[in-house]
Amino acid sequence: MATFFQYMTEMTNPNPNNDNNLTEVQKLAREEQALRDQLYAIQEKKRTAEQNEREAQRKKKEAEENQPIVVKVVEINVNEEYIYKSHAILENNPAIYHRGYVTFLQNIQGRVYMSVDVGKSNKNMVPCTELGYIAEKLQNIEGITVDWDFQAYQRFEQWKTLREEWESRPEFWVDYDEEKKQFVIKQGAGSTYTMDYVYGTRRHSTRKETIWTLALVEGYRIRDLALKIEYTDAAVIALDDEKKKKEAQQNIAGKQDSDVEVHFLNDCKLRPFQKVGIEFAANANGNAIIADGTGLGKTWQAIGLCEFLNRHAIVVCPASVKENWRREIKRLTGHDAYVCKSTEPGQWDVEMFAKGSFKYVIMNYDILGKGFVIGEGKEKITRYFWADVIRETGTYKQMIFDEAHKIKNTSANRTKATLHLGDDMNYLFLTATPVLNRPRELYSPLRLIRPGQYLSEQHFLENYMWSDGKVRNVDHLRQTLSTILIRRKREDVQKDLPPIERIYDWYELSEEAMVRYTAALEGLYTTLAEFDPDGTRNNMFIEGILAQITRLKQIVAQDKVDRIAELATELVDSEEGEGKGKVVIFSGFKPVVRAIARRLGHEAVCFDGDVPPAERQPIVDQFQNDPKIKFLVATGQTAGEGLTMTAGGYVIFSDFGWTPAYHQQCEGRIYGRLNEAHGAISYYIVGLNTIEEWIQELLAKKLKIIEQIVEGNDDVDAGKNMGYELIKMLKREKRKKKE
Repeated sequence: MATFFQYMTEMTNPNPNNDNNLTEVQKLAREEQALRDQLYAIQEKKRTAEQNEREAQRKKKEAEENQPIVVKVVEINVNEEYIYKSHAILENNPAIYHRGYVTFLQNIQGRVYMSVDVGKSNKNMVPCTELGYIAEKLQNIEGITVDWDFQAYQRFEQWKTLREEWESRPEFWVDYDEEKKQFVIKQGAGSTYTMDYVYGTRRHSTRKETIWTLALVEGYRIRDLALKIEYTDAAVIALDDEKKKKEAQQNIAGKQDSDVEVHFLNDCKLRPFQKVGIEFAANANGNAIIADGTGLGKTWQAIGLCEFLNRHAIVVCPASVKENWRREIKRLTGHDAYVCKSTEPGQWDVEMFAKGSFKYVIMNYDILGKGFVIGEGKEKITRYFWADVIRETGTYKQMIFDEAHKIKNTSANRTKATLHLGDDMNYLFLTATPVLNRPRELYSPLRLIRPGQYLSEQHFLENYMWSDGKVRNVDHLRQTLSTILIRRKREDVQKDLPPIERIYDWYELSEEAMVRYTAALEGLYTTLAEFDPDGTRNNMFIEGILAQITRLKQIVAQDKVDRIAELATELVDSEEGEGKGKVVIFSGFKPVVRAIARRLGHEAVCFDGDVPPAERQPIVDQFQNDPKIKFLVATGQTAGEGLTMTAGGYVIFSDFGWTPAYHQQCEGRIYGRLNEAHGAISYYIVGLNTIEEWIQELLAKKLKIIEQIVEGNDDVDAGKNMGYELIKMLKREKRKKKE
């Protein structure tokens, strides 16, 4: 059988000698092949013709694109206010597309194609600064001739003369506005972009001129620019004075001691670094931020500043520390401070402010920030009466804001009230928080110390915080604040501090607690009335009295739970990893220990006598080693001996034991020994107008005596002795009430 291939071969290539023998199909196949050959030949001719036609069109287009043209400079527009904004108009004739011309112009920065009448007008606008270069290069492009309109040529020569004059001018002029405490910068030959990117500048543009303003404290930035700048005499003086002030403040902040002399009463003496803080604030005329770590005596420095400057002052602080301030002012200076209590000033308050009857006035933030809405509709305003009285009387020139983070919220009334205190006021801010890591807390103080430096809170935060809340530009912020902010951490001044720094914090009982306390106290007085010092059962009687005193202590301790938790949180927040920032809290009452731990939440661990001894060490280990655990709350009897808690830097006593040894042992767990010793700060929270004041007084005296003799020495009968002394005090107090 013949194959298919053989069959097709026979069909398309039949034997020429046998034409008569071809079938009809073979004949048709032969014709088909002939037609195919003919079609292929035609297609080849077509491709050749198309190729020739395209080549002809290309040559024609190339000839058209390279057709000789004349590029004429027809117009020069000179901007005499800013010479570099001048431009020239180029027109080519004939108005056709010239490849070499267009390719060249596309690489000219600032060139703009202007043609609106295609085929008749073909114009380009170019900067005059590039015109000389353009004219030179166009002459070297084949088929291009450069021509000038006579008036345009004269105008260009005039522009070159103006440019020479312009370039001989300074790039910027700088003047100083004494009233607004800012530099005024006018544009000369410099680029607007140069000054726009100088940190802190604010641009103000009009049709006639462009100027910038820059706060006095940021003036050093323009001096650092590698630009040709001309300064007025006022600007030079302001820059030099600010530079000297900055250098002086930096030198003071770096000192270990100061020659400042402030004489306090009761044998109270400032430590060397505290005198440095006073000198720093005084050199800033009382406009400063003292951001020393907790327990380093910011209160003493503030009082010392007022004594050094002999200045009447108003202290604004949380209500919980008003009594602390009153007592410290009295102890250090002998002055009785006037404590504001009403939400709005009365006639006596106004008269007192007007006369300056008291050197020191104390008020809490809520009083200062009490707002009263006056008027209706568009005329409605909020008045802050205490701020109005302070401003209008004008007697007090120094404001002291303790725990300055309380005014960080710019929308709060207490913060708004600070803006109504007057332009002549000096502001001292006290804070233990690391403010360089918390720019949000700095804005309110800065807009009082340096009004107008920042456009808005948003502007300030954008400079120093990322969108996720993390701080940025810390070095710049530190440099900007170097003339007004001083911060020392405990480790920086450890050599000037005792191993244990004891701080007494005064707490005012709530109304409900005071009712319960008074009822219990009356019961105690009744028992004391039956007491016979010469009786045969005195020991049992005294034990009953001590049990009643313990009940008084418990009422006070239970009421202090929120204050203890608040203080502990503030202490941890003030550290932020800068040192031994954990807090150990001691109480003699199990319910108080558990209540405080609940307030502190998941960052706290606690134990009391109900926790077996074997389970206490793992809890202490967690406190020592887990960075997420910030607080340990325990009863002093279970934690005071045998356990090491050196991860703590602060101790808080919610209530007091009967002997100094109890407190020393608790403090020793934190302070450590030998190579672990790092110092500690102990807070004693004292219930105001309660038996705790007497206990605190007795303990303070005994601790002082013990430390003068030998550390840790104590009488085994100290508890009983203190009990006898308290009974004597209570009997004296009872007699006073009868009289």
